[in-house]
Amino acid sequence: MLAISFVVACGIATYIMSQTATTSLEQAKNSYFERYRLADIYANAKRAPLRIVPQIENIEGVARVYPRVRFGVTLDVPGMIEPATASIISVPEVGEVPLNALYLVNKK
Repeated sequence: MLAISFVVACGIATYIMSQTATTSLEQAKNSYFERYRLADIYANAKRAPLRIVPQIENIEGVARVYPRVRFGVTLDVPGMIEPATASIISVPEVGEVPLNALYLVNKK
């Protein structure tokens, strides 16, 4: 009887631990998305005139639209055999990016 009680207690403890971990991860994700204003949905276009931005903003359920220029480049990095790839993304000259904010790290 003691062994069965111990197994049941371990099962309950494992369930509570997994629920706590799930809740913690969910809160961390939500906090990260809110802090960096990450978009729920984004779309890429090869060529799109800025005049369509108001039309996109008028779509039901769209809270914010922020057009950007983004393109890929190849980098020659010393010490790397294969060339590295990077994305060049436009940012405003003044102020913060309203959507998908950047997280910059300087690793020395």
